[in-house]
Amino acid sequence: VVDLHVNEESSVISLNVNNINLESGKLLTKGGELIEEISKENMEVVAADEVLKLTLQKPLSAGQDGFYRSHFKNEETGEEKVMACTQFQATDARMAFPCWDEPVLKATFDITLEVPQNVTALSNMNAISEENIEENLKRVSFATTPIISTYLLAFIAAELDYIEAFTTVGTPIPCRVYAPKGTAQQGKFSLDICTRTLDLFNTVFGSPYPLPKMDM
Repeated sequence: VVDLHVNEESSVISLNVNNINLESGKLLTKGGELIEEISKENMEVVAADEVLKLTLQKPLSAGQDGFYRSHFKNEETGEEKVMACTQFQATDARMAFPCWDEPVLKATFDITLEVPQNVTALSNMNAISEENIEENLKRVSFATTPIISTYLLAFIAAELDYIEAFTTVGTPIPCRVYAPKGTAQQGKFSLDICTRTLDLFNTVFGSPYPLPKMDM
C-alpha cells in the first residue's frame, strides 16, 4: 500500500520493480473508495491524495540481495535453519516490493510481517503490536519509520536469541545483539562496543540517538 500525493494529472504510475509478479492493483481515495483498477494503459490519475494498493507475489531471492533466503545452524540442536532477510543497498528494494527505488527519494514506511509463532521478526523500528492470527502464525506490526531512502529499510524473520544492554547517557536506549540460538553470548563484545559508542556520540556531539532501539 502506497500513500500518494499527486500534484498533476497523469495517465501512468511508474514504479521500480525487479522480478515481481503483480497480481492486481487498485487506486483508492484516502477514504478507501475505488477510483479505478490498475492497468498498463488508459489510466486516469487525478491530482489528489490517493492510495495505491497492490497485490503481488515474490519468492525469496536465491542470492544475497533484495528479500532473500539464508541458512544457519541451530547450535543447540544441530539443525539447519532458514532465515529470511533483506539487503536493499543501493537499489534492490525493488526486488522485494514496487517502489521509487532511488536513494534521493525518501518516504516513511509501516512494516507488518506475518511469520511462524516461533520466529523472531525484526525491522528498523520497534514492534507496536503482535497477535496470533492462525494456529502457527503471528502478525507483527512495527512503528512508522522516519523519512528514509528505500535502501535503508530492513526486515528479518528467523529463529533467534538475543542479549541486551542499555545506554547510560540521556534516555536509556535498548541495544540488542541477535544470533542463532545457542550463540547469543558470543555477542557480548559487540554489545559492549554498541552501548559505549552511542553514549560517546551523545556526549561528544550532544545529539541523542534518534531511534527507539539499536539491533545488531
